[in-house]
Amino acid sequence: MEKYTKEKIEQTRRAIIENGGRKVETDVAMRRFTYYQIPADLNPQLPDFVCRATGDPRDGYVLGISDEFPEDMQRYAVFHEYMEFIEIGIDTQGRCLRALEAELAEVPREILHEYIARRAKFFRNLIPYIRENTESYTQEDIKEMEASRDRLNQLEKELKGGEENNNDI
Repeated sequence: MEKYTKEKIEQTRRAIIENGGRKVETDVAMRRFTYYQIPADLNPQLPDFVCRATGDPRDGYVLGISDEFPEDMQRYAVFHEYMEFIEIGIDTQGRCLRALEAELAEVPREILHEYIARRAKFFRNLIPYIRENTESYTQEDIKEMEASRDRLNQLEKELKGGEENNNDI
């Protein structure tokens, strides 16, 4: 994955703002961070997209999410990016799955089922999108994402199984 320079991080921030991005301050799991709600029509090929511009921690960061993603869920998906690229680190093996587990631990139970379904769909769309649209990702990066996709698919299947069992009662 690309490590951004300070200049590219700032360039990304300016581009998001110029294209209608709205800054949001939030906190999850006692971590305070900011992100941008980005108009979905800027990347219609990837519904519910998230993005990040990170590099040297001293250079700051930019995190963003599609404004079509439900507002009450946005901070958890962005928290994943925060954990993966700011806390865990871009060069750490297993970072995506670790970030996913941290993310899911914070999602309120009453929205967890819908949240998992949305994130599973996102990861299922993400991998072919990356393969078709960019050379910025390595096979290792794709393996990272596949691990999260597989975990979400497993959780989604378990939740659907639980629904079927509840309907039988």
